[in-house]
Amino acid sequence: MRRERTLTNKTRGLMLAVIFAGVLLAGGCLGSNEDAQAEEAKGKGYDAQPTIALEGVVAGVVGTGVLLENHSREHLSNVEIVINPTDPSGGFRFRTERVPANATKTYMAQVFRTPTGDSLNPMVTKVETMAVYADTERGRGQWQGSYRDQY
Repeated sequence: MRRERTLTNKTRGLMLAVIFAGVLLAGGCLGSNEDAQAEEAKGKGYDAQPTIALEGVVAGVVGTGVLLENHSREHLSNVEIVINPTDPSGGFRFRTERVPANATKTYMAQVFRTPTGDSLNPMVTKVETMAVYADTERGRGQWQGSYRDQY
């Protein structure tokens, strides 16, 4: 009888160890799955479809530079600024990792390029509209307009 009880205790211990290992493994897999989903969403970044309007964001060409003003309380990440987005060329585009909340950034015009590699020359190209796309805590956002519309 004692031998059966010992066997039962060993069996219980083994079963608990298997259950514990399964819980750890499942927890690790769930964490990995969540991490993979977060990485996948993060990887979309610049190419993700906008789902919200960017509040307090405005952009415009000033001289030979492009201003991006973020008057919001949200940091912007995966930021893409597009000059003349409806142009058949696809417009002049520039990407930057981050624009902090309540910050103004200036970028030289020549860093804005078409998909074929042409640089923006604001003395030659008439800027009609601009678009800004960025990730926020609320989702991927978009602003479109003209700098002159804001002031």
